[in-house]
Amino acid sequence: TLNILMKPFIEKGFLIYRNAPSSLVIACLHAGPSFESIVNRDENTDVAGGFLWKNIGGSLIVVSLPRSRMWGIDFNRGIPKADQALEIYNDYFNNPDINSKLNEFRKKYAWAAANEEDYATRLGCYQKFWEEVCLGNEIILLHRQHSCLKNVPSMIDFTSFGSIKNQEISKATRFINKKYSVFLDKTQYDYRRMIAFESKRRILQLMKLFGNVNPKIIGPSYREALEKDLAVAYKYADKIAINNIRRSFNENTLFQLIENALHHIPVPRITHEFIFRGELSHGPLNKLFPFNGKKILQVECSSFLLYWHPVVAADMITDLYNLLMKP
Repeated sequence: TLNILMKPFIEKGFLIYRNAPSSLVIACLHAGPSFESIVNRDENTDVAGGFLWKNIGGSLIVVSLPRSRMWGIDFNRGIPKADQALEIYNDYFNNPDINSKLNEFRKKYAWAAANEEDYATRLGCYQKFWEEVCLGNEIILLHRQHSCLKNVPSMIDFTSFGSIKNQEISKATRFINKKYSVFLDKTQYDYRRMIAFESKRRILQLMKLFGNVNPKIIGPSYREALEKDLAVAYKYADKIAINNIRRSFNENTLFQLIENALHHIPVPRITHEFIFRGELSHGPLNKLFPFNGKKILQVECSSFLLYWHPVVAADMITDLYNLLMKP
């Protein structure tokens, strides 16, 4: 059980749990509430993070703010200039689903602001969070990857931002895939079904928002996600499904294409920089670099693994820590 003598620290925007002096920091950057969308938070990273903290100790930092730039802070992005944050704020009230300017802002910056006081408050919270994370010499940043076709066949994807040698990472990845091979094989059907259900939800959302699934019509962020899914679908689907959607691109042929592709995808596995290479992680890169001997893992667990098997997720990350980071 967790150490009942540990003291929780309540900071503005995040919580810290410490059960012993340690150089290890585990941070759940997007564990806070979501006011805009059911997928606008990294759901269950706090659950797996708690089990991970139970396994290896250290400090567990859990963000309690939404990642939405209007409603909170995305600690995985960089600091905007004050005039940028104030200017973009009103765009959240003007068709954010189809706003290209807002989409590009989200890729780079951590928050928008209603006024200068709001900007200063969020800046202070952001700086304090990264001050706490930077106290660690071994840092694990825990995220959720969507269970969608574009992420196939990754069950967990991770990057070290170059803080750990690739030779060591390759060896650790092979070891963990071998250790959990039976689990990965047995869960592949459920993994595929969760991707199918999530794909159907996304298609229904597109129809509700835009009345169409045509990439030329839907909003920019939705278009990017759909095009990545389609690239993988075309890779694995058979010719019949591909020809069907080329003849008539609609919500039915799209879902049929995805279902068909799922019958042919590989067994899920642990991957290194297969999808997530950290290019949008402006927060960690700006705040932790130069690393000066720090070892960092940014871990993206599939929503399937976090929801169905959070203990196994924690155990896999524990193995990564022991093999790559443990002093």
